[in-house]
Amino acid sequence: MATGPEAPRVNGDREVDSDHSIERLGKRLTLIGSVIAILVGLNTVVTGWVARAEAREESFREALEREEAFWRDRYSEFVGLFGEGVTLDQRRARLFVLEGLAARPAAHFREFTSWTGDNVGKAQAADRIRDLRVRLIEALSSEALAGREVAQTRQVRNFEETLASANQETASGGASPNDAAVTAATPSPERIVFTTQVLSAGKPQGWDFDVFWCANPNPAVAAENYREGLHIATFLASLDKIPSGQGSDERGRVRLASLPQSRQGGTYPRTGNGL
Repeated sequence: MATGPEAPRVNGDREVDSDHSIERLGKRLTLIGSVIAILVGLNTVVTGWVARAEAREESFREALEREEAFWRDRYSEFVGLFGEGVTLDQRRARLFVLEGLAARPAAHFREFTSWTGDNVGKAQAADRIRDLRVRLIEALSSEALAGREVAQTRQVRNFEETLASANQETASGGASPNDAAVTAATPSPERIVFTTQVLSAGKPQGWDFDVFWCANPNPAVAAENYREGLHIATFLASLDKIPSGQGSDERGRVRLASLPQSRQGGTYPRTGNGL
């Protein structure tokens, strides 16, 4: 039989194969285009994230510089008040201004933390700023340096800040930062410290202790009260457990704080020589 009619069928098969090849090529191109689009999108996301991270770090450095400059300037002002040409009235007025400025909370820089950034470094920077603030507060709490009026005003503020932070801890059921407190691993009994000292952080859900010693206009009495308070606070900080009616409980934070003369009495000691 004749074979001529079979030729068109062969061409038809070739056309079908060609159509399939074009379709497969189109699908591959579409897939490649999708992959390229995803890679471009990821690159855009990563680039944007890196830019935001760099901007966050730059903002942190600027904020840290501002905070350090603020507290350094306050120190310079404090020291300058004892130079020549400053009258007692001028010194007293400026000390009251500084006492008010020292009430400014220390920066914590938590808004600059991230899951990839140097959060430890930011926490250390916050500790340095808080320490600068506390040292200025301590100087303003000393009658020998700041005078009786300014020192007593600052001591009352220290006391109120300590109570406020304790109330926040009670309400939240956990530890609350106290900007007016300084961590004192080895406090010395030889020098009175009017700012609140944290002797031990303890367990977050443990029993917290605040030991208050009575301030007194007589330096010898004040020193004795401070040493006695420090002795008790140190003993409490050495305990891991606190005896209770049901055995023992975890020990929480232990702080040592001064009780100003104006707050003595009522539920607090009246004599000015107790705890």
